[in-house]
Amino acid sequence: MNFKISFKRIVCLLIAAAMVVTVIGCSQKTTNKKKKVIKKKVVIVQSNDDVQDNTNNLNNDNVNTNDKINTLKPREIPGIKTKTEKYKEVFTPEFESKNVDWAGPDGYTIVYDSDAVENRVLANKLATFFKDGENVILSVKADTDSTIVNDGKLILIGDTAFKTSKLKETEFAVTLLDNGNLFFEGGHNTMVEKAVDWFRTVERVEGKVATLTGTQDDFTSKVTVLGKDYVYVWGDEFDGDEFMDTSKWGQRMRNEYSDLKIVHNDPHFQYVENGRLRISVDRYFDPADGDIGWGAHGSCNSYGDMIFQNGYLEMKVRFDYGQGSFPALWLMTDSSPLERYVPNYEQYSGRYFNLETDIFEFFGKGTHAAANMHKWYDSSKAVQIMDEDGNPTKLYTVYGVNGVELTDYIKNGWSGWGQGRYSSFSWEWRDLANTFNFSEEESKTLYKDYHLYQMIYTPESVKFGIDNNWYCEWPLEVAFDYIDGIDPTNNNNGVGMNFWHYLFLDQYVYPPSRAEEKGADAVITIDSAPLDSYVDYVRLYQLPDQIAIITSAGVGME
Repeated sequence: MNFKISFKRIVCLLIAAAMVVTVIGCSQKTTNKKKKVIKKKVVIVQSNDDVQDNTNNLNNDNVNTNDKINTLKPREIPGIKTKTEKYKEVFTPEFESKNVDWAGPDGYTIVYDSDAVENRVLANKLATFFKDGENVILSVKADTDSTIVNDGKLILIGDTAFKTSKLKETEFAVTLLDNGNLFFEGGHNTMVEKAVDWFRTVERVEGKVATLTGTQDDFTSKVTVLGKDYVYVWGDEFDGDEFMDTSKWGQRMRNEYSDLKIVHNDPHFQYVENGRLRISVDRYFDPADGDIGWGAHGSCNSYGDMIFQNGYLEMKVRFDYGQGSFPALWLMTDSSPLERYVPNYEQYSGRYFNLETDIFEFFGKGTHAAANMHKWYDSSKAVQIMDEDGNPTKLYTVYGVNGVELTDYIKNGWSGWGQGRYSSFSWEWRDLANTFNFSEEESKTLYKDYHLYQMIYTPESVKFGIDNNWYCEWPLEVAFDYIDGIDPTNNNNGVGMNFWHYLFLDQYVYPPSRAEEKGADAVITIDSAPLDSYVDYVRLYQLPDQIAIITSAGVGME
């Protein structure tokens, strides 16, 4: 009995002692607790929870008190968290490969058809591949070069004077011929490009070369749309693992949002994978600006690589329709470096407005696509004329389609070609159904379904379609505005609306800073991020007797 009493007393004493230590420890911890800040060019003061959430991204020690200190608005730290896949596609490889004995590329010459400029680009890509991977420098020559010796040491890119393919237009292959030549072949130049792109993804084995066979079953070089027959002139199948094909695309995008950063050359936001272009929006931390919380890829555009006039354009895309998503497929007509190759360029360059044609836009919420068209005026040409000394002598009056005077609106607009945005089509056809609404059933699977986005541009009109449902058409035979002193029926001095365009592919976003303007349900949230859209292909077709396309490769600028 006495032992039990003594044992209880001992236990009580131990508990009391532990409580005393805990109280003293907690008191000491509270007394010595330091306020954590971040040592960066801009120091950001955060709550303890914020700092703990982002300890992998930030260094909080050894603070320089002379740094500028800004206080973050109450929100989560804009660091990229572990990415979770909301939906993952099942990818079926387009080709089969096997390794066969080959001594290697040393001593070979890469040969392309002298009339196929696109194959010259592929030949140069392959030369770079062997230089980087094998440290072997290979000559690239057109098949008309008299110095070429067909001694079994040729790498042939497509049909040449030395070999032509018998494959169907949907088939491609890399073949080691009996004479030792390596043949990148296809039934169409697009298939030859596939052969080159996929070949560069197969792991090299010493003393071997990868041979390939594959198909692209949905490819066709000829299409009939609304009763007219078109032929393929340009496109991208987004094969291989190239970050971006710089012979076809560049990156441009303005940004007017304080909490969004346009991020170029970062595979987290843009990459070619599994035969598709992925363009993304996600959390982003910028150590130089604590307000930035989101990043977007910018845009893939053909500004310096391809412009075209009229034709049928189709793009197979799986857009991420999550909250805050603002994807778009669109055309612009201003200031491409390829414009100087436009026929009758002097007349064309004298135009006083440019066009923005939005094939598709999605505005942060809902399940509908919208087609839009805008005119962007150059006030130096649209509003005034100059004397011989470059001084304005007369101010024109500009009128819209419904008689509204636009002169002041244009004169007081943005600088350069942005001066005076006027959505004239909205005025004339404000009751026109220029939106496409997905069905209730379709909307349930928009996050994983590919759709075909289409446009037909002619001198008379522009039509928009999704999955062959042509839901909107705008006539272009009228000027929609006029300037006093200039014949309004002449529609921009004869140039009309029949401009040369380049193409944009965007996955943009409405960040939290747009909540007041767009609504809280239209801006991106942590739960709706990341936004990943995938472009399977882009294909441009034109009428056989109206081919009008200019590429950087075609004019020797690639």
